[in-house]
Amino acid sequence: MGKHNKEIQYLLNYIDDLSECGLEEEMVLYKPYNKSYPQGQVTLMNLWDKLGIPHKEKKQVFGSPLTIIGISVNANELSFKLSEEAKEKLVKELTLIGLEIEYPWIIHFFRLLYSKIESI
Repeated sequence: MGKHNKEIQYLLNYIDDLSECGLEEEMVLYKPYNKSYPQGQVTLMNLWDKLGIPHKEKKQVFGSPLTIIGISVNANELSFKLSEEAKEKLVKELTLIGLEIEYPWIIHFFRLLYSKIESI
């Protein structure tokens, strides 16, 4: 509805999160929070208000970098990074999978993958 009826051009969603890209110069005041947000975000929040869909100020984030599902996404640099904690958890899970499968080549594969993850 926001994308088609309100023409929020770059609106994307992932489960219960929505994202949209816009230019820093296109900031607009959202009166209920008395705070400026990107134009598309304000348009969407106004639509939610009209439809009676609740939302919280603390969930209305924007800028770069942003952490999205545990990944730091920097739209200005077109890059992403995993935190050290996320890397360690990923490597641990991959290692457990490799041990459960019991194929020697899979452990070698995960070691190679680990070296790539380290560079993220």
